[in-house]
Amino acid sequence: MPPLAPGQIYRLWARVGETDVLCGDFGAGPDGQVLAQFLVPVESYTAPIPKPFLTVETSGASATPSGPTVIQSA
Repeated sequence: MPPLAPGQIYRLWARVGETDVLCGDFGAGPDGQVLAQFLVPVESYTAPIPKPFLTVETSGASATPSGPTVIQSA
């Protein structure tokens, strides 16, 4: 993954039914390597997760994705 500008993060989401559930935030090292472990909020998953997706967001709390999607499950 390309390293992001200061103040930006990658944010992983899971689309569950009509709701986007935050799974975690991470960044990429200068070499593009990503090492991240996510705690899965199991109580939020009330349906199968057909399309996890990744966005670029401004650092800070956000309950909904607002930045561009950079990767999405087919």
